[in-house]
Amino acid sequence: MMKKYTHLEVGKTLKELRNNLSQKEFAKKIGVPIATYQRYEYGETLPPERVLSRVAEICGQTVDYLLGREPLQMVISEAKELYLAEKESLDDLKKKAEEPSVLD
Repeated sequence: MMKKYTHLEVGKTLKELRNNLSQKEFAKKIGVPIATYQRYEYGETLPPERVLSRVAEICGQTVDYLLGREPLQMVISEAKELYLAEKESLDDLKKKAEEPSVLD
């Protein structure tokens, strides 16, 4: 089931994605006036598709992610966490196998 999004949620995502850039710097980077970008980030208006596409391209995301509809991102994150946990477990087993045994 697709998640419904609100302008405010999209604004929060935009704020997270701009990282250490100021609103002015990010607005310039995506090609919109600062006042327009602020309305997006504050959840007053939803960016048009062309702006969402530009933000997604710049930030290495998808428009679906920006709109809060990206289950693939969650699957990737969960798979990465599982992989890292398994790798750590295997590394521990490898270390134990390399330790000299009491019988030696």
